[in-house]
Amino acid sequence: MAQERWQLTGAAAESYEQYQVPNIAGPLARAFLAHLPIKPGQRLLDVGCGTGVIAREAAFMVGTKGSITGIDLNEDMLAVAGQQAPSQHTQLEWHHGDAENLPFLDSQFDVVLC
Repeated sequence: MAQERWQLTGAAAESYEQYQVPNIAGPLARAFLAHLPIKPGQRLLDVGCGTGVIAREAAFMVGTKGSITGIDLNEDMLAVAGQQAPSQHTQLEWHHGDAENLPFLDSQFDVVLC
């Protein structure tokens, strides 16, 4: 799978997490998730998860009995996602892959976000 030119790589992915997530992406993720009926124990898929900001915020909603899987084309963004710890013990998994060819079963998730 060839990497797209627009993808953030290396230090740019780390900078995104350090500067954009606290000031822009994090507040937007919380506002977005506030409108969704996500329940404790659900299995959530975050397509195009980037550094995992929505997945980490959703961890509060699915709780310790839920699970969150993130998938993204950008390996550098996933590397940063893997370095971030959720605030609770929600099961989090990160996968490198393409949204056009998801490697999951149709019934594997209760909620899918993009």
